[in-house]
Amino acid sequence: MGEITLGIYLVLKLSIFISVTYLITNFKFSFGKKVTDISKKNKFYLNISFILLLFLGSYFLGAYNIGLYYLVIILSGKLLGRPYGLILGLIAAFYSNYLGINLYSFALEAILIGVAIDLISFFDLKNIDDKLENLYISLVLALILIYQDDLIVNFIFNTLTFWVTLMIINNYNRKIQLLKDKEKELEDVSLTCNSLTGLHDINNRMSSNFTLEETYDSLVEIGCEQLGINYGGLLAESEEEGYFDIKSFVGLDRKYLKKMKIKKSNLYFGHPLKESGSVIINSLDKEENEDVTLFIEDGFKSLLISPIFIEGDIKAIVFFLHKEEGFFSNRHLMPIQTIVEQAPLVIEKAHFFEKMERNVAGLSTLQRTSNTINSTLNLDEVINLTVDVVMGTMGVSMSGLFLVNDENEDKLDLVASVGFPQNEDKEKLISLAEEIAWRTIKEDSPLITDEVPKEAKEKFDFINLMSAVIIPLKVRGRVLGVIAAAQVGFKRNFKEADRRFLTTLANQMAIAIENATIYKQMEELATRDGLTKLYNHSYFQNSLRREISMANRYNRELSLIIMDIDNFKDFNDTYGHQVGDEVLKNLARLLEAEARDTDIVARYGGEEFTVILPETDSEGVVIMAERINKRVREMVVSYDNLRLKVTISIGAANYKFGKSQKELISAADNALYQAKENGKDQTCLAE
Repeated sequence: MGEITLGIYLVLKLSIFISVTYLITNFKFSFGKKVTDISKKNKFYLNISFILLLFLGSYFLGAYNIGLYYLVIILSGKLLGRPYGLILGLIAAFYSNYLGINLYSFALEAILIGVAIDLISFFDLKNIDDKLENLYISLVLALILIYQDDLIVNFIFNTLTFWVTLMIINNYNRKIQLLKDKEKELEDVSLTCNSLTGLHDINNRMSSNFTLEETYDSLVEIGCEQLGINYGGLLAESEEEGYFDIKSFVGLDRKYLKKMKIKKSNLYFGHPLKESGSVIINSLDKEENEDVTLFIEDGFKSLLISPIFIEGDIKAIVFFLHKEEGFFSNRHLMPIQTIVEQAPLVIEKAHFFEKMERNVAGLSTLQRTSNTINSTLNLDEVINLTVDVVMGTMGVSMSGLFLVNDENEDKLDLVASVGFPQNEDKEKLISLAEEIAWRTIKEDSPLITDEVPKEAKEKFDFINLMSAVIIPLKVRGRVLGVIAAAQVGFKRNFKEADRRFLTTLANQMAIAIENATIYKQMEELATRDGLTKLYNHSYFQNSLRREISMANRYNRELSLIIMDIDNFKDFNDTYGHQVGDEVLKNLARLLEAEARDTDIVARYGGEEFTVILPETDSEGVVIMAERINKRVREMVVSYDNLRLKVTISIGAANYKFGKSQKELISAADNALYQAKENGKDQTCLAE
């Protein structure tokens, strides 16, 4: 090759190296990101571009591609990192060997350049000046190509070419790094601004009446906004004493609500937490603490933890997560610290607001409860409402109302319950509850406990009892009974306000029960016969009128029985009126026992009794009447040393549609007269 040809060759080769290098390194890869920061997928596509450059350059320049494949290898290895230098070296070796322009057998020089670029990238000579480093690299690459014509000229030229190329690449990377540093400075400024914005946001929230739940949500949301991330959460004191659990989260799965529970200790997530201090964990995979297990399972790599102290104690912990290892740094601490410092004020305000809300809600509940249980004077309805109100206001697993027995004041009767087991354990539960109830009555002190004592809990092992409430119901010093409630499975957290509320609620219930009891007693005086306690004549007439109306409206059967004790006057004259009264009371109890729940038994007057039988035809009333005849014959009345027997005569009548009440009574009365005429102790059915 002549001097002119060699000169043109060298200038052309150098110009192409410099031009292509400059164009490639200044092209906006991945929207301006540094090439070594882009994803593996994008690196692959970029490497394909280098291969195309190799093929196209060789196609247009032919055998005079003047080392274009060397340039492509250097660019690929230097820009993309390992192993792209070797990959391009192998491809270039194959292609240059195919074109017959290689220096060594099998184009070994292309492979060696690829290996050299990768090794240089691996060792990264940081302790020397960039220019000197590039010169060393250029000499190594030039030595690889030493076996050429014009050895000295090519060696010097190759060294110069590689050195200029590497300087252009380094200059490009230096500019990219400078931009990244500027971006980081801007991010720091942005984080500082975000801290001020966060402070402003928190102050705005402090001026609003947020619940504690909403406050927790706001703290996590603001933190994520400040850090520019998508995952965070807040832990606060659990209902289970001695633990923290999740109260709020952003971006996390709902499984954290069930699975994330951290025991109070000196270490959280394996690290001590101090007041006004945060902890950064930038490699969760290396952590062995079980508190971070869920984070690792979900692919998180970095964790930032900040405690919230109130009066020297940790009351909450905010945490933030990222799936990139080493994401968090000291520059993230400022905005989070701003939030953490303001958080106690916000949380305390929310606590106070909720306390006020609870008080207002408690008063409102008491008012509604009082209105509900005083909305009726029916004792059965009041009893059922009392149990329902306890379940509704307390949200417990089970509730029961025990009242003092009317005839035996040393006995409590369970008159209503909700949630009690419906198996053999029910009687055991009632017995144990009654035992504890009597203790509270005697000690005149309600039992309201978050955690049932171990010795008591062992007795209730069949229901896993955790918390219990038993409050005596008293009015003017007189005990009416107790209201009992229990929580199974987990402990409740009864606060002082809850205790006051429950005591006041019990007083309201006691008053409602007493009022309903008094009303029932007065009602019975008005509708019951004083001797037999059966319904009286007035109640009988009203009931019969109602049943006739129902029979007409719904086309139902209806029958009536009127009975009379045989020879009752002679009986009274012989044994006296006290014995006669005993007979009347015994007969009344027998009739109540024989009657159905829908039947109405009444004392008609003197020794006469009636039974109204709804939905009963002629055949049914006769069967019922004859059974009563038989039972009365078998009945023995005991009084002092006397053992007496009586019989009755019965008149039965079936209601004929359209007839009057008077006509039905007259028909039954005539049938009774017929039974007397036929010899007594029998039943006659009206025609």
